Amino acid sequence: GSRTINLFRSMAQEAAKPPRDRFTFSSVKPEQEIDFIFLSPAERWTVKSMRVVTEPVASDHRPIVAEITLR
Repeated sequence: GSRTINLFRSMAQEAAKPPRDRFTFSSVKPEQEIDFIFLSPAERWTVKSMRVVTEPVASDHRPIVAEITLR
């Protein structure tokens, strides 16, 4: 809900994470959504899949992975 995220959402397509698995920080006890993927121009991209990876060792964030296609 930050001003910056709202600006990105108004200008680009967000690759939306699954609603029940959207928190990315911390990797051990995820309680905050702070990692995003935005695509611009929005009409040029198709998001095929989006997921959050449970990986508590490699980083303090949970990685997000999107499969996207350029139209």
